[in-house]
Amino acid sequence: MDAGIKAKVTETLKKTGALSSGDMADFSQPEPATAAPAKEPGAIDKVAPATVEDPLVSAGKSDSSADALADASGGAVEGYSFGIDRLEEVEVTSDDKRAFEDAIVLDGRFKRPFSLVNGKIKGVFRSRTAEESRSLLNELNRQWTLASRTSPIPASEYASTLRAALLICQIDELQGVKYPELQEPLMAVMGEQQRTGEKAVIAPRWYGDMFTVFGKMGDGKQAALYEALCKFEQKYWTLVKHADDQNFWCPEESTSA
Repeated sequence: MDAGIKAKVTETLKKTGALSSGDMADFSQPEPATAAPAKEPGAIDKVAPATVEDPLVSAGKSDSSADALADASGGAVEGYSFGIDRLEEVEVTSDDKRAFEDAIVLDGRFKRPFSLVNGKIKGVFRSRTAEESRSLLNELNRQWTLASRTSPIPASEYASTLRAALLICQIDELQGVKYPELQEPLMAVMGEQQRTGEKAVIAPRWYGDMFTVFGKMGDGKQAALYEALCKFEQKYWTLVKHADDQNFWCPEESTSA
């Protein structure tokens, strides 16, 4: 509860000994907004720069905030949202459009190739499923909550772990090696310990694979892969944003009479 509202509730209870729903409605009213200064004739509003891609990927770019996960989930793991209205769009090709159409219509994965270091590193990225996005947020939140009980977690650890999780989830192929999709269970489950018969939490397999694959990888290579993933995400969400724009998919000038 907001501190100001809490104080008002306490004061009302002291005075009257009772509290009605009407009181709560009054307490919840926002303070009157201060009138904005009048603009001069011909003045132009300044527009804030557009944000980039979905917040789960954006959080992985920041190593200065220990709240990266909360920012990505809107303060609640279950409340993850994309906010594509403010997306910074990028150029897409006709091949990108065809691949996206096939993925959307067939409810499959959107996949696009990438190339780094003058073609010496090649691979393919794939889009996440909605369940994978939720699972990454939930499992990382669980792991970080457990770890923070024993010692503070460096802010950079949040972002680097999130980057590794996204890469293990979205790299479809790298240097000719095929990466499997995340296998069930996507989130931790309760299992029986063989010796004692007690319940034990079993972490999902992808969480361990994440450290096996990217723990041995150099910082520079992992950072380069993540930058490529960010560009892939911008392309994907640009296509999503134009899903209902007929001219985007079939320009008027190209249609036959």
